[in-house]
Amino acid sequence: MGIGPDAALWIRVGQGAVVSMLGTGMIIDAEMGGRVRVLAAEPGVLDDTGDIDATVRRPRLRGSFAVALIRWEADLVAGLAWAAAADPELFGALASRASRPDTTPAGWHYHPRLGAAEIFHTL
Repeated sequence: MGIGPDAALWIRVGQGAVVSMLGTGMIIDAEMGGRVRVLAAEPGVLDDTGDIDATVRRPRLRGSFAVALIRWEADLVAGLAWAAAADPELFGALASRASRPDTTPAGWHYHPRLGAAEIFHTL
């Protein structure tokens, strides 16, 4: 079984909510400061609080992910456009996502066991 970072990486900043990786890169606008924690775990194993649910049977997995954290000091969209021009493979999708308006309905939250997705799009 293979699981990519878009399904298996979970991030928490400080005591904020746990969010799942979106694609191979994502933007987190942290509501509070604190330590950035990253967990590699298959979908379905986290409970509503972001803790591992001990009642869920987990397969033994092997492998690793490389994770990089970038804290933008300048305009995010402009910085990602510059990064995408320098390395389209690494930053292209993220720059495209950052430049689009968020069309997620107000109050919508993805199920914490499944993680984030991009299912809403303006037509």
